[in-house]
Order: sequence, then structure tokens, then C-alpha cells
Amino acid sequence: MTEIGHFGSTGENLDRAIAFYRDIFGFGAGAVVERPGEYAERLTGVSGARLAIVSLRTPGATVFLELVEYRGGKGERLETRPCDAGTAHLCLMTDSFDATMDALKKAQARFLGDVCLIPAGPRAGKRVVYLRDPEGIVLELVEA
Repeated sequence: MTEIGHFGSTGENLDRAIAFYRDIFGFGAGAVVERPGEYAERLTGVSGARLAIVSLRTPGATVFLELVEYRGGKGERLETRPCDAGTAHLCLMTDSFDATMDALKKAQARFLGDVCLIPAGPRAGKRVVYLRDPEGIVLELVEA
């Protein structure tokens, strides 16, 4: 393996997700790319799949966030808990924890727990909180 390329997640509303990551975290978004039926079906194994995909990045990042909306072959919305096997989360680091929290509260983000202090390790004493983005992705916000 040479690197981690991206973290991908599927949601219901690409425009809403792009706005969330852009407005709160400062991500830049590339163009929305459509992946048509035959290719999308073969790639995903989902009958009727038609995908809309966008890549989001923070300045200087080597790993990007890929958001996917199924515009055909839609599945059901699942809301797993952080303790459920197979659940992933995306950790975002911020050097402006208070301002980011204010923006998240204004956007009515769904927090899963309380803001806590990391008890040990290289980030000991830094604040951390779990929440969901508008599409249900579990996020971990950590004070840099």
C-alpha cells in the first residue's frame, strides 16, 4: 500500500452535505461528478445505481472526503451507533474548537455525547466531542 486515498460516505443530499463541510469546517469542494448506470452498477453491485460524487478537502490535506449520493438504486437510511460493528467515524482536528462548536450548535448539529477532555496520550487535556453530520456520518471533533 502507498497511502490512504480518501474517506468516503454515502448520504441523501449532496448539496446539504457540501454546505455543512464548507460553511462549518472550511472544506473546498470539487465539481460534482456523475457516474452512470452500467459503470456504477458494476462497481457497487447495486442494481440501478447512478451516483453523484464530490471530493472535499481542507488546505494542505493529502486525504480527502468523498461524498456520494445514490440518485438511482437508493438504499435505506441506517443510523448506527459508534459501538455498532462496522460503524466508521471521521476525525476532524480544529485549532478553533470554541468557534467550531458555536457554528455546529447554530447549524443544529446532533451531538452524541458531551465535550470531554482527553485523559491520556499525545492529545491529553484537549477537548473532544462526537456528533453527526446532516447525513448521519459520525464525526469526532478534536481540539488541535
